[in-house]
Amino acid sequence: ASDPAFLDAENITNGFGIKQFKTALATFDLKDGIKGFDPIGINGIHYYLGNDSGLRHTFIDTTVHNGFKYYYAVVSYNKGYPEGGIIPAESPMRISLQANGSVKLGKNVAVVTPEAPAAGYVPPSLGKISLVQGTTTGKINYNIFDINKIKNNHVYYITFQDTLKKAKTSNAPDILTTKDYTLTDSTDNVILVDRSENFGPEYRQPIIDGFKLSFNNVERVSLNRKESSWTSNKIPPFVFERFVYGQISGEQRPDDYDIIFGNIGEGKSTALTLKTLFGTNKLPAEDVNFKVYNKSADKFIKFGFLEVDTTGGKGKLTAKGALKDRIIFLEPNANDSLVFTWWFYLASDTTGGYRFPQAGDTAHIRLNKPFLSSDIFRFVSKEGFIDVRKAKVDLNNIKVVPNPYAAAALWEPKNPYSSGRGLRELHFTHLPAKATIRIFTIDGELIKIIYHNSQFNDGTEIWNMLSRDKDRKSTCLNSSHTDISRMPSSA
Repeated sequence: ASDPAFLDAENITNGFGIKQFKTALATFDLKDGIKGFDPIGINGIHYYLGNDSGLRHTFIDTTVHNGFKYYYAVVSYNKGYPEGGIIPAESPMRISLQANGSVKLGKNVAVVTPEAPAAGYVPPSLGKISLVQGTTTGKINYNIFDINKIKNNHVYYITFQDTLKKAKTSNAPDILTTKDYTLTDSTDNVILVDRSENFGPEYRQPIIDGFKLSFNNVERVSLNRKESSWTSNKIPPFVFERFVYGQISGEQRPDDYDIIFGNIGEGKSTALTLKTLFGTNKLPAEDVNFKVYNKSADKFIKFGFLEVDTTGGKGKLTAKGALKDRIIFLEPNANDSLVFTWWFYLASDTTGGYRFPQAGDTAHIRLNKPFLSSDIFRFVSKEGFIDVRKAKVDLNNIKVVPNPYAAAALWEPKNPYSSGRGLRELHFTHLPAKATIRIFTIDGELIKIIYHNSQFNDGTEIWNMLSRDKDRKSTCLNSSHTDISRMPSSA
């Protein structure tokens, strides 16, 4: 509202045409099925309970105008008690107008006056939050909430710990997922967030050094079906899964792979012995028409070949009904010993016009990868500053509003006194952060000097229309001069 009593927001009339309720600027309610209008109502009107939008902790008002003062109140409400004929109720707004015209605000009320920034102002930034180590596909974003608290040239790092969640059923694989994150200011050598497990989209991250992070994560390592494909659409779709054979389960390596096909001898499989409760299955080393490339590690890896269909010839990846050849990925662990990770096979045979992969074909395997212990993000904060070159150009935007000043300005507060003119305001906008304003009569008499010194995000100076002798002056501005000699000489 623009009125401290919120009278301009009180525009909902009841069945008798009397204003009774205020229109909310925005409503955010729990997703609990309680929505729409309350069934009881009062005097012919019903309270709106929301539309199950879900709670939000931020709101941007795009309807404001520079120079005007706006009051905002955040209230909670309940659904009432329909069974007992009780309508919904709101928590109160705490605000009072003092005898001297000032306004006393409660904890749930704020007052804001938007203004144009100072000439040449370049807002603060955290730049790009870049992945400097690791392979995660998760993204980290930020919002700046307090431009005056952003530190200059501070280097921050975000690191993670992962964990292996036990599967809910005995035949399902365990899940490799994110456990927590840590935010460190390496410039000050300070840990700002220490192993927080709260990084879901529903969690409200703390505001630190003027900014707030947000995380876009995935729950587990899995195939990214949108980014994974064959180079030819004539080949059957493929299946890429964690290796499971009897009691053996492979590691969920968070890497991307390419399987490159050529002629027989393009690659050679590794001899393996697979053991189950019912015996062993020995896989020989043999020449095959493919090789496996770990794109994330930038190297070719070893593999075994479980060949059960040889109708197309030995050493070729094929399938016939339920008989499907499988490529078993073998990769070194921390001790440089080969361990099982994934396996790869065709989802179907050539039924439906498909063909088997041949020389020149490649299977691109791309994974969704949560934030893991191997991932490190880095970003550098830049505080807001005045760009002198931009400031000189922006000086052309300096304005005096309203000009001419005729009787009153729309943004002036209501007169709290029973008599008299009340407060008057003439605004000088788009000023440099530091400037001197001299105001003259039409005869050249200097009547006022204003020394402007503000934060970079505020380029406005307000004149109360009083001379330096405290006399009220004409309602039309005669002449003014802005001296920018106090503007910084460098950015």
